[in-house]
Amino acid sequence: MLLFGLVGLIDDVLKVRRKRSLGLRPGQKMALQICLAAVVGLVFIWMGLNGDFSLRLTFPFFKQWLPFLAGSTCLDRLHPGRSSNAVNLADGLDGLAIGLTLISVSALTALTYVAGNINWSNYLSIAYMPMAAELTVFTGALAGACLGFLWFNCHPAQVFMAMSGRSPSAGPWP
Repeated sequence: MLLFGLVGLIDDVLKVRRKRSLGLRPGQKMALQICLAAVVGLVFIWMGLNGDFSLRLTFPFFKQWLPFLAGSTCLDRLHPGRSSNAVNLADGLDGLAIGLTLISVSALTALTYVAGNINWSNYLSIAYMPMAAELTVFTGALAGACLGFLWFNCHPAQVFMAMSGRSPSAGPWP
């Protein structure tokens, strides 16, 4: 998340320096995202081969089937790039972007709760992760923030993404 935030920072800095609305070209941004995702995937593989990270893929409801997928772990790291660009495409409509975020964060909240609860994880044959309970609090708070944004973004909108509550008719920033 921080690395993708760094790509966004580079894009924004270039926009400010050039005094144009164009920062990184789409190809440059995609290349940076793919390179960063590949590096993170390789770090996960290295950690998995050293025993610090599990490279076993668990399928809920299948107790005995645990395939070893070290090669696909690197490819799975490309998912943040796909997610990031999907939100970027939906960004023109604030409600659509935050609605998509709310759906995905709500699902993640449910999954982290189940994975962090020993009774539910054993019952559903999901890997028990005791530290996932901490993540459940964060994702639940993020889902609540999404709901709060949607509440104040409905007609007539009082808040806008990246505008800190200023109306588009209020003119440019001072």
